[in-house]
Amino acid sequence: MRAVIRAAALALGTVFAASSASAQQTIANPAGMVKNFDVANLGAVLTDLGVAFQAQTRPDGARHILITINGLNVNLIPTACVGANGSGCLGLHTLALFEGTANSQSLAAFDQKYVFTSVGALSNEAVMYLSRYDIADFGIPRGNVQSSLGNFLYIAEQFSAEVGASSQTVSLEGFADDMSASALNAAGARKLGVSMAAGDIAALHRAEIAATPELVRTLSKIGGARLNKIANGRK
Repeated sequence: MRAVIRAAALALGTVFAASSASAQQTIANPAGMVKNFDVANLGAVLTDLGVAFQAQTRPDGARHILITINGLNVNLIPTACVGANGSGCLGLHTLALFEGTANSQSLAAFDQKYVFTSVGALSNEAVMYLSRYDIADFGIPRGNVQSSLGNFLYIAEQFSAEVGASSQTVSLEGFADDMSASALNAAGARKLGVSMAAGDIAALHRAEIAATPELVRTLSKIGGARLNKIANGRK
């Protein structure tokens, strides 16, 4: 698993050690702007990168993209959508779900080490997640989308190796598994389909980030996200 995920990140040209020049050689017009994270716009970038993808629809009608790169399943979930019918999505949740559990100390240590992403777990469902939230309030360069995905893949390798090798004996108490008021606010805002002031959009992004555990729970139950296996984890 570690080798193939590293190969995937290298293929995107965006591992941490990569230079800016090399990172820009694998996508056309890297400085060109992606207006928002709507499925069609993300799909165009992925196609340019040579990454196959599946557009999926969740029970609430919202759409997201599933990509599988050398065995690693990653969900690209448009959020903070201010247009009609789930369009005009200004946030992007990149999310990988992993089967199993790890102790809270291991997750906290990993979270502090790799600040580019965040990790969490659902204590009663043996599901862990690696998450990244990107913002395109005023658009985002195509190359940044590539870089964000490549770095996410790199950290996913580390998550699989480091968390999978950690002790399984410490209580999971305190993990993020509550549907907060922020999650409810985000769900309501997604249905508005109206223009929002900059301050309101910022609040919407914060609500979407806070809703991550509930999003993980939803995806894990419908099976569309596909759980990843942890390297060296207990069977």
